[in-house]
Amino acid sequence: MPAPCEDLFTSLPRDRPSHFIAFRIMRFGRLVIDGMLQRKTPTQTRRLCLIACCTLWILSFGSLCGLPQDGPDSDLLDLTIEQAVGQALAVHPEITEAQLLLQVAELELDAEKATRLVPELDLKIVPPDVTPEGISGSVEGTLSGSLALPVATSGVLSGSIGFQWDPDADELRWETWMLTVSGKLDFLDLDAGTTQLQHKRDAVDDARQALVQVGNDVLIETIDAYAALAAEQRLVAQAEADLAEARQSYDQAIADREAGWLSEHELLEARLRLFDAEIELDERTSKLAEQQSSFCRESLGLEMADGSELVLTPIFDAIDWDLVVRAAEILAQEDQRLLTAIEGFASVIAAEQAVVEAEENLYEARYDVLPTVAVSARWNETGWQIGGEISVDLVAPERHAAIEIAQIELDLAETRAEAVRSDAENTLFDQRDALAQALQDLDRLDIERERWALEAEIAELQHDAGLLSEGEWNDSLAEQTEFAESAQTRQIDVLIEILELLDVLGTDLQETWEEWLR
Repeated sequence: MPAPCEDLFTSLPRDRPSHFIAFRIMRFGRLVIDGMLQRKTPTQTRRLCLIACCTLWILSFGSLCGLPQDGPDSDLLDLTIEQAVGQALAVHPEITEAQLLLQVAELELDAEKATRLVPELDLKIVPPDVTPEGISGSVEGTLSGSLALPVATSGVLSGSIGFQWDPDADELRWETWMLTVSGKLDFLDLDAGTTQLQHKRDAVDDARQALVQVGNDVLIETIDAYAALAAEQRLVAQAEADLAEARQSYDQAIADREAGWLSEHELLEARLRLFDAEIELDERTSKLAEQQSSFCRESLGLEMADGSELVLTPIFDAIDWDLVVRAAEILAQEDQRLLTAIEGFASVIAAEQAVVEAEENLYEARYDVLPTVAVSARWNETGWQIGGEISVDLVAPERHAAIEIAQIELDLAETRAEAVRSDAENTLFDQRDALAQALQDLDRLDIERERWALEAEIAELQHDAGLLSEGEWNDSLAEQTEFAESAQTRQIDVLIEILELLDVLGTDLQETWEEWLR
């Protein structure tokens, strides 16, 4: 067999089983034919073996050249960023949990409101006695009810009515009735009657805000993961192009070596670049497959079938990029909105609430000597009656120390609130500055593109003139590819930065995202 074929055998890519098997078949066929020629095998036998070997060679070249093989084709699944975000928001377990918690909070608020509007009724019935002589006595019962009143510290309106039914006389008599209003007035806690209802309202607001926050987190994470996966797909495509170019360069190097225009060392270097390109493609492909599976499972709640591959569309084909940039430029220049938004930070709200509670504790410690008044008014079949009780804690040895402790705790709460507010302000303005920096990097992109286009033109002229080696030329191409990838990353950075800043400001990103979609 001529030397070029020998070089072809040794240069075949063997990263796939089909390539390795094809290589073995072709080598075995060559050995069989060489053996028959040396031993002078009969002509008919040689013809049969030659036909068989040719058939095997054809099949082998079909495998090497990428002809269709038996087995299922890989499924290409188109996925846009809009579909990915919608699917993630629909199936994410934390969103489902937040929705259920919001439903619980709303039901608890409805139940608390119902206690203020609908009285609680109880019916008690005492049946007649059963004796050896039969049933004796009458049926007695009491119907009672109560309704909480949102007045003073606590208030209750209650009433009851008793009845008796005599089965012998078939007569229903109303025995007793009573209507009572009772309340408690604590000058240290005058709004206790509405506190529970307000707590339920606050719980609903917190649950609703938690749902928005979880949705924002899922939306940002999905867009970020989608962008990372799209970047990895571009790297795989570039690795495939590099491998094709490396193979073409190696084939040309073999021809130049046979013509005596290339040294053995240069041929080996071309072959080494081919191996590097194959390894790079294999590593990128494996990493892409892992990221695709992880993205579908963790972000979309789906399992990819074997052989399936996602085809991602560019993010900026789905959104109005000019609208995003304008919103980012406006937001990067705002100060008053950021300062106002600090009041809505969960950490700031919690710190301010701690200050309010410390003030209430200090007030209670100072005025613990104030009396507590209980009032009760009753009206029944015998007439009306009003009663009351006054309770005063005249002497409490620990009162002075309690006042001092409460004052110190108030000072601590105010100091912590100031620190939390300062941290929130720094965090917010740091994110604003990061958005502004991302916009500056994006504005600089046009001139950098012109610069890289000029550098690419110079490098191509130098390569054609033989002033750049293959290694230097490949390095230049790699740098250009890296810049093209960084240009995509800069746009993604602006998108992520503005989403994160809007999230900190308490914006519902789902509504904003829908406005940005084309």
